[in-house]
Amino acid sequence: MRSIFLRVTAAIGLAVLFAACGPAATQQQGKTTDPGGGSSVKAASGDALAEHDRAVKLKNSGDLDEALEASDAAIEIQADFARAHFTRGSILRKLERYEDAAAAFKTAREHDPQYAMAWSMEGAMLIRVKREEEAVESLKKALELEPDEMQNYLNLGTALRRLKRLEEAVDLYKTGLEKSPEDLDLLSNQAVALSKLRRYEEAIVLLEIAIEKDPKHAEFRVNQAVALRSAKRFEEAAAQYEKAIDLGAGESGLLFDLAYCYENMGKKKKAIATYEKYLAEIGDTNPKAHARVMKTLKRLQSK
Repeated sequence: MRSIFLRVTAAIGLAVLFAACGPAATQQQGKTTDPGGGSSVKAASGDALAEHDRAVKLKNSGDLDEALEASDAAIEIQADFARAHFTRGSILRKLERYEDAAAAFKTAREHDPQYAMAWSMEGAMLIRVKREEEAVESLKKALELEPDEMQNYLNLGTALRRLKRLEEAVDLYKTGLEKSPEDLDLLSNQAVALSKLRRYEEAIVLLEIAIEKDPKHAEFRVNQAVALRSAKRFEEAAAQYEKAIDLGAGESGLLFDLAYCYENMGKKKKAIATYEKYLAEIGDTNPKAHARVMKTLKRLQSK
């Protein structure tokens, strides 16, 4: 799905928190493959445009190092070529050089202040490098320029949630849903924000709608499981965790949470078996989590 933020997991405790629904701070695929518009404050020269187009072709073919060189050549020819700076940012993003990508997108929008996608991608990259306060400002500007672009609502909402500005996030998602009522990612993300505000029953209702419309979406079921677990509705939560795992949500933290639900349902054997499966999956990668679960197993096995 669309938002770029990876599901948050904790080392120990109730491991799976909330998904940001889908991959985190990138734009929808197809919107970053081509560098897109910008209002082109100054038309590109022929030589700069030729190097830029070469950079795009190289990027799309996966030759990122040469693509970066071509984008740099275009910028050397014409330093104020906003689109070339944007393409450079897109290449740097693919190279996972997120700080550099954010800087390139910033330069693009400085040369063309109406370049909504540059503002948006700058914000997305700033989230990647945990500069959420700055990301909020960039994404607000992107929304001002393109108020109907739902990806900006998703990424801005993620930044607000990370900053614990949860009420703002809820209101933002509500505004987005007024524009796009069928957007299930917005619906699920609103539910995540509500859950973080401990408004679990409201979150559960929204996630029921999302799951009814897309029953094979594992992220929705994980978010529903977490809300149900937090509301101490352990049997229903366990059913959602089981379904999410069946649908391919494979994080080991889900097993921990499922075992915790079994434990609270009084299903000792299933809890023990699931905790043991969790330990097998994490191996020796997390000594603190391993020690805590071993202590829990010892307690359960002694009953």
